[in-house]
Amino acid sequence: MAAIASREGGIGSAGRGRQLAVVVATSALLVACGSSDGGGATPPNPGSSSAFTLPSFALPSGFLGSGTADEPQGPPTGKIRLANFYAPNGQPGPALDIYDLSRPGSTDKPLIANLGYGQVSAYVSPRAAGNGSTYNNLYIFPAGSKTPGQPIDGMQSGGNMSQSGWEAGQQGTYVLGTNSQGANGSPNVSFQEVEEVMPGNATVSLPSAAPGGAVLAVNDFGVPQGDTVPGVEVRIDGVCPADEQSPTSGPVVLSQINGTSFGVSAGSHTVDAVVDPAPGTGLSADQCKAATAAASASVSATAGSPVLVLIYGPAMSGLKIIAAPVG
Repeated sequence: MAAIASREGGIGSAGRGRQLAVVVATSALLVACGSSDGGGATPPNPGSSSAFTLPSFALPSGFLGSGTADEPQGPPTGKIRLANFYAPNGQPGPALDIYDLSRPGSTDKPLIANLGYGQVSAYVSPRAAGNGSTYNNLYIFPAGSKTPGQPIDGMQSGGNMSQSGWEAGQQGTYVLGTNSQGANGSPNVSFQEVEEVMPGNATVSLPSAAPGGAVLAVNDFGVPQGDTVPGVEVRIDGVCPADEQSPTSGPVVLSQINGTSFGVSAGSHTVDAVVDPAPGTGLSADQCKAATAAASASVSATAGSPVLVLIYGPAMSGLKIIAAPVG
């Protein structure tokens, strides 16, 4: 089964120990062993959403060639949601507002408002830039502010989140983690984009489930990053799936890859995050199976519907898991 398609970026973004530059494909059809009948997935928090901070790469869609701020002229485009796991200096970052233009006016309202740490927003459809461009973008501000250029933990408000933007037919989850030392020496947001549906012919980018089965797509970009941080492995219903590309090397270390999908039966599953004993040191299948879980959650998987399982935390000693069904 193919791994999650994702794009990663951020100024000076740091990788975790043993992280590879390419996505590793992993599969395992896991039969539920002792899974609980009760309890469902931890739902994403679509309530009052908000966002993170990312470097400004390209000309914001809210700008015309003259440099005059203007409303996007195109229709709402694509479906994008944000997962806020930005934790500078080992502490949850601030709540943020997200707009689809870089210079919001007095009547503009955020598409995602007051998204706090550990929350996953509802899907939103930013307006396309127009004036010949069919792409859209999202722009970050401190919650309650519309003033561009303010510092936000090493970044500046009003910056566009995506280098390339999004287009019609595209759907994905933007996972924001923490780069401990950005270009100016302060922490800033780094990101991975989990591409759930590709543009054009609306092809689903996540792998298909086996007949009657489901898919758990696991991403751990929200845990601390860096070469001095141990890797994280996933345990599903007491089983630590092996790396398909190197089955004799032991269970999958999630920090090696951008994201990994696992085939499971439909129903409730217990998902655990297991932390390796040290950076660069993995666990055997038996060690992983016996290890104390750093985080655990009951996740409900519906037949034919992928569920994005996100592992996050400001420190390795305080990890959490949230499940966000792909819609």
